[in-house]
Amino acid sequence: MITTFGPGAIVDVIRDSVTILDTSYWQEKGEQIADGRLASYLGVNYFYKPKSQAFHDVPAVSFPYSHICSDPKCGHIFDIREYFNIEQYMRQGVNCPLCHKPAYPSRFIVMCASGHMDDFPWRWWVHKGNCDCKKKLYLRSMRPNGVCQHISIKRILDSWSVLHNIARCLALV
Repeated sequence: MITTFGPGAIVDVIRDSVTILDTSYWQEKGEQIADGRLASYLGVNYFYKPKSQAFHDVPAVSFPYSHICSDPKCGHIFDIREYFNIEQYMRQGVNCPLCHKPAYPSRFIVMCASGHMDDFPWRWWVHKGNCDCKKKLYLRSMRPNGVCQHISIKRILDSWSVLHNIARCLALV
């Protein structure tokens, strides 16, 4: 897909965000496309259109996997893969497994210099390093502006950990 929303792109869709998978995941390839300059630049011979005949047929996966409950009284941070139900997902999108309110994808991800994306390491951040903790995590925003120093996360019965040094800290890892 030679568009802004091609393989590897995070696309905002109704009630979630997804990452378009590359052509190795496509069951069938569509029409072959030739674009000499772009193919030469990328070191390939040609491109394919996705074979699209129906809604939902371009392979994609929900990403980031980390989702956050939209209810400010809850704010549960959870991994969609732990609670995934395809029928419910197609009907309602992602809902919080605790309070069943709509959830939204985390707006924080990490990426290496080669462009590989992953979820933000919430547990690593709260514990200031690796751990085996499985306690539930929660997010709260002190102000609606979304500035990191106004966003905190915590485990059950623990203190809040503010995200204000997030970019500087992750750049050192």
